[in-house]
Amino acid sequence: MGAAGGARQLTLRLEVLNTHAHADMLMRPADATPMFLLTWPDVRNQSVALWAELLQVRGTLRASINGRLELARMEALNSQGVRQLQLSQPGAPSRRSDCPASLGLVLDWEVQPTLETGLSLGWSQRAPSTTEAFGYYLYVASDGYLHSGDPLLKPEQSVQLEWRTAWKPGPLDIRLTAWRSEMLNWITGLPDPGEVPVPFARGWKRSANSGRAHLQGVDLHLRRELLAHWNLQGSGTLQRGWRDEDGDPLPDMTPLSGRISLNHERTRWSWLLELRGAGARDHPSRLGQEDPRPGFAVLQSRVDLKASSRLHLSLAVDNLLDRRYQEATDWGSALRPGRTLHIRLEYSGSSTL
Repeated sequence: MGAAGGARQLTLRLEVLNTHAHADMLMRPADATPMFLLTWPDVRNQSVALWAELLQVRGTLRASINGRLELARMEALNSQGVRQLQLSQPGAPSRRSDCPASLGLVLDWEVQPTLETGLSLGWSQRAPSTTEAFGYYLYVASDGYLHSGDPLLKPEQSVQLEWRTAWKPGPLDIRLTAWRSEMLNWITGLPDPGEVPVPFARGWKRSANSGRAHLQGVDLHLRRELLAHWNLQGSGTLQRGWRDEDGDPLPDMTPLSGRISLNHERTRWSWLLELRGAGARDHPSRLGQEDPRPGFAVLQSRVDLKASSRLHLSLAVDNLLDRRYQEATDWGSALRPGRTLHIRLEYSGSSTL
């Protein structure tokens, strides 16, 4: 819903959510009785949120302030799942209620037709997710751990500051974004070495509030028009996150990474050659039990052909030079796929009866 008056606009949005989460697992240990676990114990999430934004435009300056207030309730409906949680956390409740809120201020200024800049400042709260609050030995593929939650977690809080600018001097397009975030009661999974090792996971983690954490980074995007039908693009990202308590890097931080591509476009076909890579992870997170990882660079190419208005053909080759590598966020010793060919044929048509 919007109400506009001259160069001012108010927008309101009402959000209503009602979800149900169930997950279970049957473990079959060797020479032992199978064990049934409710990893999401029939968790019902209900929330009502009101979001509002006031936008003001004055000349080349655009300003907006926004806020969001949510009433949320999370409840584990399965008594077996609640008893499982209470084995390791006596007295753990079966439900929790939260009232997370957020406030934001956004300023954008068109300095001149070829130069724009902007600043954003925000404060927000985040309630624990279903896994963080009521998960029980839930396998999370992104980090390879079995996770258990804590329904007594405090909401996470953060303050974010972002600066961005876009400059287009002639055929060159430059976009730069820098940000910093301060987090309080940061929620993360802490490894639990006291649990019994299992062959299919890296270990066990329990959700916990881990004090204060910091996150900062910068993104750079470049695009340069070359000769007719040719353009060159590049992007790079550098981010760093650490805990205030001991300076330990945050888990899953991607090292300096980037890509550069050469593109040729015609009316009926296009060709792309791209090189992407990342630097080495020399300072792994002790909290996340990460390992050092070397940098990598891989080459890939793609050809798209528009044979007709209805027939499209795409040929792509990933890891063209068949390099052995892993992404920074991969775990274990499994490598990324080697040279891989993708063929896609698409036909769109219509028929009348």
